[in-house]
Amino acid sequence: MIDKGVYRLWSRSILAQSSKSDENTDAEPGTDWRGFLRQASSRISFWRIALLTLALLLPAIVNGSALPFPDSISYIKGGPVALEKLGALIDNLLPTNEAPHNEAATGNNLDGSTTNSGGAISGMRSATYSVYAYLMGMLADNGIFIVAGQAAMVAFTTVLFLRVFTPALSQTEFAATVVILTLLTSASWYGSFAMPDILGAAAVLSLALYYFYLEKLNLFEKLTIAAITAFAITAHPGNVLLVAALAGLGGIERLVRDIRAGNKFAFATYCWAGAPLALGVGAILAISLLGFGEASVAPKRYPYALARSVTDGPALWHLEKHCDTYHYAVCEVFDEIPQGVGEFLWEETGLRYKATPEQLDRIRAEEMTIVARAAREYPMAQIRKAFANTYEQITRIGIPAIGVGQKLHRGEYGAWRIIPAQTDTNYIIQPFETLQIVVVYASLGLLGYLLVGRKAGNEAALRAIALIGGALLVNAVICGVLSGPADRYQGRLIWLLPLIATALVAVNKPWKNGTQQGANRPST
Repeated sequence: MIDKGVYRLWSRSILAQSSKSDENTDAEPGTDWRGFLRQASSRISFWRIALLTLALLLPAIVNGSALPFPDSISYIKGGPVALEKLGALIDNLLPTNEAPHNEAATGNNLDGSTTNSGGAISGMRSATYSVYAYLMGMLADNGIFIVAGQAAMVAFTTVLFLRVFTPALSQTEFAATVVILTLLTSASWYGSFAMPDILGAAAVLSLALYYFYLEKLNLFEKLTIAAITAFAITAHPGNVLLVAALAGLGGIERLVRDIRAGNKFAFATYCWAGAPLALGVGAILAISLLGFGEASVAPKRYPYALARSVTDGPALWHLEKHCDTYHYAVCEVFDEIPQGVGEFLWEETGLRYKATPEQLDRIRAEEMTIVARAAREYPMAQIRKAFANTYEQITRIGIPAIGVGQKLHRGEYGAWRIIPAQTDTNYIIQPFETLQIVVVYASLGLLGYLLVGRKAGNEAALRAIALIGGALLVNAVICGVLSGPADRYQGRLIWLLPLIATALVAVNKPWKNGTQQGANRPST
């Protein structure tokens, strides 16, 4: 037991430190955990979080269901399998007289597909997101709580970011910002999408908060966004690379800035910025080690990089030339290598259905060897395709037909399925897609005007804008090169540009005189 006097002294010191760094609250620090919660919640605008959460859910509400994607079913189906595997691990750790759990008897993979003979797992998606989707899906038959939970996470992070990024943003201006995000950007579409895509935006905003506004956050806020970001990292493999790259770039920028200014080493900043990455990667490694006996940041992954290189050409040419030389496992599966990502991985003639679990394990082990050899053998072709894919991914900012009119539904015995749309729904998406593309480019123009005119606020705001811009570029490289250009990948983040542009325009009011602009500019 912890001595009460020591605990009270600790709680007072934490609350006093948080209160000192908080310039926007009048709450008195408490003397125990109740006071901590009161002080922590005093700065949280619950109505703003609730409003933005509802706005992000608008397409799902109108649709009468979360917007589905074929992978949504795979994630949900993986939930009970992951929980059963966790239960089996716990049973094995506890003394019992019962017969050991037969893992092979389940016949299901963590990605929702059926195992081959022997019950071995061929491949998996995110175990954490699968458990989340399964548990939240139990609350309603239309999957609305799956998207509501992740929309609330994004809303919390966004509202927190706006509070410190543009502290002069009034209630009316915030409401106007939400309306623009809802009707004129991709935010609400991805907020209503039963996939982990939108969580990447929360991770980007969290890193901006840690690196540029850490002193304006209290302990509760720091811990909450750390948990959200760690979950985002475990929910999608692309987020691991995205957060790692941004954390590194942000850390280098902060280190150079501190050295030039003669500041002390920002130990706390680096710890907080690195904590979500450490937690997320640690969780993935633990799941991989406990579940599959191997420590990997992408356990039982499907060979996306190999599929991309085959589609781009180099790996295809390498395999056609060297299959008989190196005896790759993938050559055992295919008589003729499929030339598209879908055909290579997902169709009935692809790896997901044709390869055995043992073959997929060997293909995963050989994947980067094949990709590296192909790149060395055809370097100029690989470089050209990498640049072309990155450029195409940057410009792919439309809204894909992500299940509008289709419904996610849980039927008898908990079986999930997608109910097809009764008619073609492309006409619903097209006007919103056109509007959001116009808004994105208009936002770029507005940000350019504000940056050139030095009306974007203080140095922290400028660096936050640079980090978000860097996130869009890094995301395009990761998704374009490793997976392939698609509207989904850039659309999940592109709404951050209209978010910051709208907020800055609202507080700067460029249509008014310079005195008003200066009064409303973000404070230092």
